[in-house]
Amino acid sequence: MNLSLSSDKLSVREMMLLFRDRIRDQLSTVEGVAEIRAYGYQEPLLRVDLIADKLRQYDLTATDITDSIRRGHDELPAGKFESGDEEDLIRIMGEVSTVEQFQNIVISRRGGSPNYLPLRLKDVASVYEGVENTTRISRVNGVPSLTMAVQKQRGVNAVAIADAIIERVAEINSSLPDGTSLSLTFDRTQFVRESVHELLFTLVLSAILTSIVCWLFIGSWSVTTNILLAIPVAIIGTFLFISWLGFTLNTFSILGLALAIGIVVDDAIVMLENIIRYMQNGYDRVNAAFKGAREISFAVIATSVALISLFIPITFMEGIEGRFFFEFAATLSIAVALSSLESLTLAPMRCSQFLTVSPRTTWLGRSFEAAMDRLRGYYEKTLRWALNHRILLTLFSFVVFVASLFLLRVVPTEFAPDQDRGALFLVFAAPDGKSMKYTDEKVKQFEALATAHPAIDRIMVAVGGFGAGGQGNRGNGVIVLKEKARRTQSSFEVATQLRQEARKSIKGMQIFVRDRFGSSIGGRRGSPIEFTVNGPDPAQQKILLQELFKRIESDPTIVDARSDDLGTVPEVHVVPDRDQALTRGVEIEEIAGVINTALGGVTVGQYTQGSNRFNIFVQLREKDRQSRDDITHLLVRNNRGQPVPMSLVVQANPTQGPQTIFREDRVRGLRVDASLAEGANLGPVTKTNYGVV
Repeated sequence: MNLSLSSDKLSVREMMLLFRDRIRDQLSTVEGVAEIRAYGYQEPLLRVDLIADKLRQYDLTATDITDSIRRGHDELPAGKFESGDEEDLIRIMGEVSTVEQFQNIVISRRGGSPNYLPLRLKDVASVYEGVENTTRISRVNGVPSLTMAVQKQRGVNAVAIADAIIERVAEINSSLPDGTSLSLTFDRTQFVRESVHELLFTLVLSAILTSIVCWLFIGSWSVTTNILLAIPVAIIGTFLFISWLGFTLNTFSILGLALAIGIVVDDAIVMLENIIRYMQNGYDRVNAAFKGAREISFAVIATSVALISLFIPITFMEGIEGRFFFEFAATLSIAVALSSLESLTLAPMRCSQFLTVSPRTTWLGRSFEAAMDRLRGYYEKTLRWALNHRILLTLFSFVVFVASLFLLRVVPTEFAPDQDRGALFLVFAAPDGKSMKYTDEKVKQFEALATAHPAIDRIMVAVGGFGAGGQGNRGNGVIVLKEKARRTQSSFEVATQLRQEARKSIKGMQIFVRDRFGSSIGGRRGSPIEFTVNGPDPAQQKILLQELFKRIESDPTIVDARSDDLGTVPEVHVVPDRDQALTRGVEIEEIAGVINTALGGVTVGQYTQGSNRFNIFVQLREKDRQSRDDITHLLVRNNRGQPVPMSLVVQANPTQGPQTIFREDRVRGLRVDASLAEGANLGPVTKTNYGVV
């Protein structure tokens, strides 16, 4: 499940504190929940944003500031007093506890030498309570929010946990501040609920149709009731065994139960027909049940064993298909075995007590019997002709069988049928090197386009990549469609329309709409099509991948082909001039420490506020770390304590680096994943030879 926390009154820091201190813990305590993964969560902390001009004005380096904070903010145990029977511990209460106290921390030294100027931290930095740097922006229907994913534990009931989460969300909302709400944005278990509900409906419908067919052919309600009683014995009894085997109530186990309904009544019908034959010959119920059951028992056992022998081999299938159909085959075999046991024991006992056989008296019953008599006559004539032309009929059957094998080359094939799950998954890819601001503007354009679509209920987007973020030119999202009764288009039609409109109206951004996904049956990323170009030569891999893309894009059955592994990101390599550094007494460690603190930011300690501990984060303010020129404007201190301009000892060189590095079987590879066009089948695509490898 995906939840979102939004507020029109709380600040970003207040929202993060609300999630960290209340919401996350309350959701995590729901039984069966493994993890609450917040996308775009920004850790609340105390920010010390250094001002580059002030540092240069007072000949200070970034490490001077971090050293001053550590010296002015320290709490250590200092031993204890022991006096007779008493003992007192000693603590040095040197930690700062308020923002004002942090602002007034004295910068007493510069490079180890005394600083005689009365400098305080607030003179060279902005000190305030904030959050860590923004690496991910998330919205729901255009409203900024903190999105979170609820992950369940392995082997637990997903639907039950979802219900418990929904109840807990209602409890949390009742205690949230005004203007703040925690809402459900995407529920994957809804598809599970609908699938199980549909299969259960099929289960009941199968039982009803079976009863109607039994009554039409047998013409006795007592006989029909006797046959139908075999269904709950076999079906409900099967639950005992599948629970013992550790199966879950899923698509395949319920499919086995639904199919078993038509099979489990077969044994009962065979048994009752033989008992009815004895009753029609004048036997009473008890003797007819006794003689009829003894006579037909071997046939019932043989039929059940034959059926089980058809399904049991499926349980030995390997691979992902075997994982799917193991529960199906095992469930069906158990149901057939129980139906055989029921027909050999309970069915004759019921017949001996309340079975009645009488001629049909209703118009419908007499009409059906007359129709069956005529059909029986046609069947007898057809059977006599077939027996008189055995060779011809056998040859004809063989020709039809062989001809049907050629249909395998014509009928489209795929791993699993397309399913309208009411959701679409989005991937946004801006050109390499583009900022989060650029990507966000393009994503907003797509949000406006999607929100206006009549079939879309809500859209969730996250700019900054997956997980905690950090990829400014990447984004992802989920579109939740309206219920099928409230829309006229399928999810595949909506996806096709969004692709076409986005391609026309949004330039400078690749937008991939995933309408076919298999959370449990897909590949690495759940896409229907995935390639990997493996090899030892990265340059040759890229050439092959570009050629592969050309072939794929020319195939009308494939859409939204992409590869994150091919992209590069701009990098700045800071190269120390070792000769100049040696001449000026500047050590490489000092250069790395200053740049890491100023541009990357470092945590120099923690402080206590209330019952919580918060990090103290030191970094240049945002406007002073915008380009590689900002690196050369910094000061670094040499081994004599003198400030040296960074520009004299380093060079900042722009270059390109790989965005991701992927390996498969310990060999470097480039991945490609894509979707199928509307109406396309997976089988023909997988047989296509793109001729590049």
